[in-house]
Amino acid sequence: MELVSLSDIISSLIAQAPMVAVTILVLLLYLSRKFHEVEEEFREVEGRFKDVDRGFEEIDGRFREVDRRFREISRGIRVLIDFNETLVLIQASRGVFTDAEALALRGQLSTLKDIVCSTYFTREAAERLSELLRKHPSGLTWSDVSELEEIYERLVKESVESDKVELASYAGKLKLYIGIVKGLLIKRGRKPPM
Repeated sequence: MELVSLSDIISSLIAQAPMVAVTILVLLLYLSRKFHEVEEEFREVEGRFKDVDRGFEEIDGRFREVDRRFREISRGIRVLIDFNETLVLIQASRGVFTDAEALALRGQLSTLKDIVCSTYFTREAAERLSELLRKHPSGLTWSDVSELEEIYERLVKESVESDKVELASYAGKLKLYIGIVKGLLIKRGRKPPM
């Protein structure tokens, strides 16, 4: 077997060095081009992410606007409810609404009270409402009115959460009854607590 000398190996490596250098250079150029292509693709993806971010920012802005409008509408509705209650209270205190009207409305509320018991309008609230509706309007106190108003608020929350129109309708009738009772209390000389 023939041994290859060290000088033959070195001279062979030196002879192939230009070819190895060219191969490495070609490989580096190829990899450089591929890295450049990948870099371009990353830039495109980054641009798309920026477009998506702008889209989300636009959607967030729209939601904020809807939320602002909803709050405005809610305030407007609350103002109308308070205005209506004030008118009813004034009419009841002047004698336009009497115990007879309060009793008729109380009768209607008594037949509708078994609508729903759930998250806000609990069974306890329904039972307390039933107790308060069994009282004659002339026997109600400001404390009772306060409890009726709390139950009214629970009904409103429940109607919004459950999206049940009948609860909102019932709550509206209860608010009317509360206004009449307040007016009758004032007519009888019982001033509201401060």
